[in-house]
Amino acid sequence: MHQGLPPDPDKENLLKTSLDYLDTFLETGGVPYLCGEKYTIADISVLASITELDAMDYSYKCYGEVLRWTQRMKENFPFYKECCEEGVEMTRARVKQLELDLKKQLEKERKQSITKK
Repeated sequence: MHQGLPPDPDKENLLKTSLDYLDTFLETGGVPYLCGEKYTIADISVLASITELDAMDYSYKCYGEVLRWTQRMKENFPFYKECCEEGVEMTRARVKQLELDLKKQLEKERKQSITKK
C-alpha cells in the first residue's frame, strides 16, 4: 500500500497466517506477554507491526488473543500513546491518499481504454 500498489492477496494470506500463528501462540502460552509475565522488547516489536495494521484500518478482531494482547500492551506500555498515536494518524492519512490516487489512476486508465475503442 505504501507504494501505491493494489492489495496483494498472497501477501494478505501470509499476514493472516502470521496472525493465526500469533493468536495460537498467545492462547497456548499461558502468560500475558510473549515471553512471560512482563512485556519485553519482543512484545514492543510485535506491537509495532500490529500498530501498522491499526494505521491501515486492517481488522484483526477475529484473532481474539491478538486483540486482547494488543489492548493489554497499549494499556500497560507507558509510552504507547505518546509514541504511536500521531504516527498511526499520519500513516492512516497517507494510506487514504494512496487509495484515492490509485482509484483516480485506474479511472483515468479505464477512460483512456474506452476512448481508444
